Amino acid sequence: MIIPTPFAAALLCCSLASATAAHADGLGPEDALRGVDRGQIRPLGQILAAAGVDEQRSRLVEISLVTERSRLVYTVTVLSENGRYRVLKLDAATAKILTEETK
Repeated sequence: MIIPTPFAAALLCCSLASATAAHADGLGPEDALRGVDRGQIRPLGQILAAAGVDEQRSRLVEISLVTERSRLVYTVTVLSENGRYRVLKLDAATAKILTEETK
C-alpha cells in the first residue's frame, strides 16, 4: 500500500504526538515501541483504521495516547466529510472503540 506524502507526514506527526503523550504519563517513546513490538499496543495504522480515518473521506485532527484506569487509550479526533467532528477513545492493546462522540 502506498501512502501519499501528506498523509504519511500526518501519520508521522501523530506518532510523535502519541509518543510525547505516552512519555507524559510515565511511558517513554521506547516503551511504546516495545509495546508494539511485543503485541501489547496496536500500531498506529491499525488504530487509525479502527477509528475510520480514511484520507478520501475524513481528516485526522488530533491523536493522543494516555493511561486511563491502568490501560493505554488512544483518543482520536477526526473531521468527517460531512463537517462533523468525531472523538473516539480506543483501547491501545486491541484497537477496540471504547467511546465515540460526535460534535
